[in-house]
Amino acid sequence: MSLGDLLGPEFAANPRELFGPDSYHPSAEGYATAAMAVLPTVCASLGLWPAEEERPDASRREGFLPVARAAAEAASEAGTEVTAAMPSGPRGPWALLKRRRRRRVPEQEPTPATPSS
Repeated sequence: MSLGDLLGPEFAANPRELFGPDSYHPSAEGYATAAMAVLPTVCASLGLWPAEEERPDASRREGFLPVARAAAEAASEAGTEVTAAMPSGPRGPWALLKRRRRRRVPEQEPTPATPSS
């Protein structure tokens, strides 16, 4: 998975909000959107994120698969991850295929300008 595959359609649909003035680099909102795409996985791996259920969710097509199959499936769909599950199974090592839910950047109220003194 590449971050471009995951976020490209969102950036293409909202270029004024997600790209900066040079129309190349992300804006603050674009960087926040990219961070929110990877933050759940990074924080979960560090044990810092509110725990998502680690059992596979069949409704999201998650599950324990042979490593090669899990890797191929994850590579074909943005937003998936593969984590080690069992050192060996009937067909070799197994992995857990997860599709983490992307979090959205919370809407913020504009802060009023404060007068200079």
